[in-house]
Amino acid sequence: MDGKITDAKNLVFVIAVLLIALFVGISFVNVYIAGILLAASFLVLFFGVLLYGTEEKTN
Repeated sequence: MDGKITDAKNLVFVIAVLLIALFVGISFVNVYIAGILLAASFLVLFFGVLLYGTEEKTN
């Protein structure tokens, strides 16, 4: 169970990093799409923090 939680947490942060990279790349092309991606990356980071906080509390 702990392994699955850790894997999910790692996956969330990897996705967040990829979204931020996409944001940087697209910001030069389309500011509107970049804004949506930035908001999505913040949401992903928020859920990542929730997962991390939950894992810390259970431990």
